Amino acid sequence: MYGEDLAELMTKNFDRITNQEIDAICHACCHYDLHLLTAEQQSKLHLEYGEKDFDLGVSKKAFKKYLPEVDVIIRKGYPHCGYFAGNTAAYVTELEAFIK
Repeated sequence: MYGEDLAELMTKNFDRITNQEIDAICHACCHYDLHLLTAEQQSKLHLEYGEKDFDLGVSKKAFKKYLPEVDVIIRKGYPHCGYFAGNTAAYVTELEAFIK
């Protein structure tokens, strides 16, 4: 899906993750309780999805209910993690600008 070069890079990154870390990531992705955040808390959030993200439809509903003040970026044509995986330098620049 990401091309041979990116797939190789991602595989090498996965080799560095322990089974315990994978379990923690999976648990965090599946067990959370969203709470309504204040406008100030929401202003500190940067949320980004690919247009082809598998859970975008469900997530949009949560955005409206729990994060109405967050300007969620939806990258046209990209899958989950696709934009920042393929445009790392540009993504880092965007994050640095957001943080400032």
